[in-house]
Amino acid sequence: MAFPEAFRALIAQGAKIIVIPTFWTLADCSVDGRKRNPLAEELFLESMVVARTFENTCALVFCNVGGERGRGERGSWAGGSQVAVPFVGALPGKLGWEEGMSVVELDMEICEFTVFFATFCFRSSEVVLKRPPLSVHVGPVEGFEGRS
Repeated sequence: MAFPEAFRALIAQGAKIIVIPTFWTLADCSVDGRKRNPLAEELFLESMVVARTFENTCALVFCNVGGERGRGERGSWAGGSQVAVPFVGALPGKLGWEEGMSVVELDMEICEFTVFFATFCFRSSEVVLKRPPLSVHVGPVEGFEGRS
């Protein structure tokens, strides 16, 4: 999940649906990350599952371990098993932390539309040329006290 290169390789070989069986827990996050947000790993997974569908114009079946929620310590399961597609995100039947099973109807037409949309809209040189120039701020950001 964390490394997009594996997804790209599967898509290049013709994959349309990627199944990810995993054992991801809330304790997989760093200690510093858990201090800032005990559910940071859940946030990461929620973000990445849908992001990978957009990046790769595919459906993703994320099958994760379920069980007691906890607060980020060992044995706190991240859960979040789901089937996700671009433009929609998680389809009905997404699970939380609990153990369970869902039967989900998957219409692959949305993935085909996403391929068309990405190829002819996002990646078109005409669209890129019409985008406004990127502005970059270099220097301290007022009100932000990050690490130096």
